[in-house]
Amino acid sequence: MINKTEFNYNTKNKYTICVKSTDSYGFSIEKNLIIYVSIPIANGVNLSALINTIKRIVLTATPASNKPLEFIVLSQPKYGTLNQVSNGIYDYLPLVNKVDSFQYIVKQGSMTSLPGTVVIYNFSQEDIDNIPRRQGTFTFDSITFDGTTWTFGTMRTENFFRFIEFNQFGNWRFINEQ
Repeated sequence: MINKTEFNYNTKNKYTICVKSTDSYGFSIEKNLIIYVSIPIANGVNLSALINTIKRIVLTATPASNKPLEFIVLSQPKYGTLNQVSNGIYDYLPLVNKVDSFQYIVKQGSMTSLPGTVVIYNFSQEDIDNIPRRQGTFTFDSITFDGTTWTFGTMRTENFFRFIEFNQFGNWRFINEQ
């Protein structure tokens, strides 16, 4: 007898079924099999953003099947505004120099992910201006951040480099103006 059931991760993520097979001589074998139900995974992320500057956020997920993904924001950020550009792509405008966040889920067919969290470290131009310009013997006349990339002005010296502070702000690169 075959019982038809639809696997539902939200109800149960592991099912045990018994499979019995009988050959033409009447010999049979039974085996218990475990079926694990997978769902899409909302891949949360940590970002940084400059207040009063729009930051493009692309939500990501690990799919559970080849069906298209639908991204759904569950909670709005507290210290900025979030506007949907398209499915999974949002523009975030930070308004306050505080850590912000929002949650989202991913739907794929009838499957829904657990929530993913996007954490956004908002900072001001004053924060950037107060980052020490000299560590070791590296000295720059200016440092700017456009929300994605650090830009360093003219490099004055170059014997040793270590900027621990920049790890929290995302990607950065040297622009050596001669």
